[in-house]
Amino acid sequence: MTIVSNIKPMKPFLFILIFICTLLSNSAFAEDPPKPTATITSEDLYFCESAEIILKVKFTGAPPFSFQYKVGPATSTSASTSEYEFNFPFSNITENTTFELLKVYDKNYPTSGEGSTEVSGTLNIFIDQKPTIEAGGDIVLCGYEYTMDAKVTGTTTKVWWSDPVSGAVFGDNTSPTSSFKATTPGTYTLRLNAENRACNDALYDEVQVTLNGRPKGTIGDISDWTFCSNDGATHSIPLNLKFEGNGDFNYTLKNDAGTTKGTFITSESESNITLPVSESETILFQSIEDSNGCKADDTDMIGQRKAIDIKPDTKAGPDHITPPNCGSTITLEAEPVWEQPDNGKRWLQMLTLPTIHKPTQ
Repeated sequence: MTIVSNIKPMKPFLFILIFICTLLSNSAFAEDPPKPTATITSEDLYFCESAEIILKVKFTGAPPFSFQYKVGPATSTSASTSEYEFNFPFSNITENTTFELLKVYDKNYPTSGEGSTEVSGTLNIFIDQKPTIEAGGDIVLCGYEYTMDAKVTGTTTKVWWSDPVSGAVFGDNTSPTSSFKATTPGTYTLRLNAENRACNDALYDEVQVTLNGRPKGTIGDISDWTFCSNDGATHSIPLNLKFEGNGDFNYTLKNDAGTTKGTFITSESESNITLPVSESETILFQSIEDSNGCKADDTDMIGQRKAIDIKPDTKAGPDHITPPNCGSTITLEAEPVWEQPDNGKRWLQMLTLPTIHKPTQ
């Protein structure tokens, strides 16, 4: 039996048309591959004067990766990497800089195309400059105090004087022009430090301050010394003098009236001298100067000694002339007084005043 088919063979043109339509239909429902992402994971960094850094970037997508970034006004594209977390080194950074991602590329979004803008994060690099520290010139002076003559220029986050040795102190150790005081003479090496955030590694300058102090004088025996000026003898008050400081000591003594009593020199820390006196007066220091040319203040000259003249001091009273004192008697008005110490006190011995009878004419 012969079977006759009504199906005719498909023409080649129609087959091609159906194939193309099938492809177009499949492509219409196909999804685009996910876009890559890039994130800066580095934290902001601080450096002193210059920097070498590592820019850390984390990727998602299909490797290899690369990215477009901006530093200041300049735009660049990195080298490619197959790593999902990659470190990109940068060197010779000498000013404040911000790294910013613009685009990221991967296998599906290559650099020949638009890439992906799914980027995030920035990296700020701060470049700090060292401050200039000038502690001042070395100095030698008298006394126990000096006002520092230092200065710090440039940006700073901290300024301070290092703690001096025991017995010395700064009035304000954060001020370059602080006062400095010491209790003993000597040469002090003083260090001024400064920091500017990242610039904090041993930044300092030193100055030597020599304080020669001041001489000090003390009259050792301050008990009263007595004498009688009309006994025919020459009298000199003994003085025990003690000195502190750098000898030789040139010193001058005076009395309580301000009269200079003599100028002397000694190389000893203790000296015993005598000073002529002819009346009651108090002896004390007028000035002291040491071998460094340093002079004592009033507070450095301590003590005084009194010389007391105990001669009789009598007053016969006023003259009486006749007339107008008419009559046969005159009452004298003398004041005979004798002063002498008695257990540290003075007492007066009053004599009985006579009545004189004038002869009758």
